[in-house]
Amino acid sequence: VPLVVAAAVGAGVNPVTAALASTAAAGFCHTLPSSAKPVALFADVPDTPTYTPRDLLRLSAFLAPLSAALVLVFALAVWPLLGV
Repeated sequence: VPLVVAAAVGAGVNPVTAALASTAAAGFCHTLPSSAKPVALFADVPDTPTYTPRDLLRLSAFLAPLSAALVLVFALAVWPLLGV
């Protein structure tokens, strides 16, 4: 977040909005099995079929545009109403 805030100030963007957007985007952690602890824990369960990295890639391809759109809606519509 400190790097995002510094870059936002340099770019003339509201640093609070940039910090909130980068924090929301950081929650997108299911692209690889090593991205998040629960994903890593359940990626390889003995004697149980689980998901593959390809499954995670397909899920990410579906969710990434939705996540980006949601962050954009909040950054442009909701956060300004809250005074950010």
